[in-house]
Amino acid sequence: MSSRDRGSPSSSSSSSSLPGIEKYNEKVKNQIQALVRVIKVARTYRDDNVPSLIEQGLYLGSVAAASNKNVLKSYNVTHILTVASSLRPAHPDDFVYKVVRVVDKEDTNLEMYFDECVDFIDEAKRQGGSVLVHCFVGKSRRSVLFASFNI
Repeated sequence: MSSRDRGSPSSSSSSSSLPGIEKYNEKVKNQIQALVRVIKVARTYRDDNVPSLIEQGLYLGSVAAASNKNVLKSYNVTHILTVASSLRPAHPDDFVYKVVRVVDKEDTNLEMYFDECVDFIDEAKRQGGSVLVHCFVGKSRRSVLFASFNI
């Protein structure tokens, strides 16, 4: 029987080092993913910091638009509807926020949140204000846009 078959120290040490390598690879992978998210945020801030008017009193935008306090105030935005799981309100003392905690992906089903979102938008409009609906990088905005047209 060879040393490989008997589980010699040399064969077991190489197999036991694999979990360490896998752990290191996973750590590097997570760091790369975090860096990619930062790059996406930077691009979003640079390219998409002004909300788009969908209809009277309703704007659609990105996280960068939601952080652009001066523009939001100039558009009479009083309420901000955030559709994302990882975003905190940028200006909690200046706007009324509703946060729908969902993952910002194209296939996210927002239907279960429509009623509460519509109520939030309607209340803002009743008070004479406007609403910004936004997510993180814009993947789920298409679904939110569809919902906004069905209000």
